[in-house]
Amino acid sequence: DQEYFAAGLSEQLLNLLAKLPELRVIGRTSSFQFKGRNEDLRVIGEKLNVAHVLEGSVRKSGNKVRITAQLIKAADGSPLCSPGYDRTLDDIFVVQDDIACEVVKALKLTLLDSTSVTRSRPVDPKAYNLVLQGRFFVERRGQKDLERAAELFRQSAERDPGYAPAWAGLSEAYIQQANTGLVQVADHFRRAREAAEKALALDPQLADAHLALGWIHNRYDFDWEAADSSFRRALELEPGNAMALRRAGAQSLTLGRIKEAIDLANKAIERDPLRPGSYANLGRASL
Repeated sequence: DQEYFAAGLSEQLLNLLAKLPELRVIGRTSSFQFKGRNEDLRVIGEKLNVAHVLEGSVRKSGNKVRITAQLIKAADGSPLCSPGYDRTLDDIFVVQDDIACEVVKALKLTLLDSTSVTRSRPVDPKAYNLVLQGRFFVERRGQKDLERAAELFRQSAERDPGYAPAWAGLSEAYIQQANTGLVQVADHFRRAREAAEKALALDPQLADAHLALGWIHNRYDFDWEAADSSFRRALELEPGNAMALRRAGAQSLTLGRIKEAIDLANKAIERDPLRPGSYANLGRASL
């Protein structure tokens, strides 16, 4: 019953580290395939083409969390750092930043010249928890799952109206519902637009909100230039974001920029090598 929390924390750490230009961080779809599997780290390193693996565990009870993390050299299994924390949910963003800083510190001598991890905006712990649950259900994609995700994001936004990720998540849930064709499409894209614009008003630097708005421009408005602008902005903010690479690549193909579409598809595969859709995009661009 805490799977959503562990998955959400993992994704938050992944996104935080992916913002560092010196690091190549593997995307959610590929990295999550190894969750809960007792597979040799050397095999994981080879399949994902990575030099290091960050693994850990989380135990949550009420408002208290115990988080352990270990950065391991994939080639020989030797640990580089092993931070552990006993905190409350009020401090969850601080814990995420602390773990990211430990990883950066451990790799700094060989991979990083200089960097800093920006402390995140304080947020209501329950609103944060609701967003993690919403993301869990969005990934499952079923009709009932998407209905549940939208409701969770709405609850988060109501609890903390200034929390931009709640609005961006709500936009993505509405978009995925509209994509199924099982809801009133115009109404859900309207709601998705309102939520994405709200997220951007709160945080213009939120890549997820730009991705959502770009998808609306692409799939509903058929405004290719606006979609292209949104996807490019998302990539400027998070160059290693696998979803941004996929959506930007698909848009480049639509606009006839074939070479660019192939390049973005290859970058998406590099970041998310076990996601079938990335290869499908490359195949379409290479026709």
